[in-house]
Amino acid sequence: MERLVDRLQSSTLLEDRRDACRALRSLSKKYRVEVGAQGMDSLINCLAVDKTDVEITSYALEALLSITSPELLEDEEESMSNVGKQFTEIFIKKSENVGILLATLEEYDFRIRLPLVRLITNLLINRPREIQDILLVSPMGVSKLMDLLSDSREVVRNDVSSRIVLANYRMIGHSIMCAFDITGLAPPHRSHQE
Repeated sequence: MERLVDRLQSSTLLEDRRDACRALRSLSKKYRVEVGAQGMDSLINCLAVDKTDVEITSYALEALLSITSPELLEDEEESMSNVGKQFTEIFIKKSENVGILLATLEEYDFRIRLPLVRLITNLLINRPREIQDILLVSPMGVSKLMDLLSDSREVVRNDVSSRIVLANYRMIGHSIMCAFDITGLAPPHRSHQE
């Protein structure tokens, strides 16, 4: 594991970094604690440094997806049920990590978009309030997520609407209120008749 992380961090050849990331992705499905503890920072860094390479970016996203999964993975014991939450906490300690994910949303390739939507969903499920707060202060954070609803691929749109929008409905309502506040318009007022 240590060797793979080192190769991902320090290799000057993209092919070497790609192979290391591919191996970490595979290992993350069975050894997510080890991959998360030793390799999460390198995987996040890979998203920023190698963002132009679709293959390595998709491997890094898929590994992070396994690491932050709110559900138990295959062969995991019940005692590991909070592992995804713990890694989410570590992930969001640096709010710029969420910014890296939002910047990655600009990539249209399906191999990146779908695991990215699912990763953001994991983060929202594990730490909804904290992720919502980060998204609200991120430039165009909510808009970038909402833009996914216009993706031409049905599976991406469905994932966004069924996962992110539902997990994030309170944030969207807050954003609408902010938009009315910024424009000086009054939000629609509901009359409550009993």
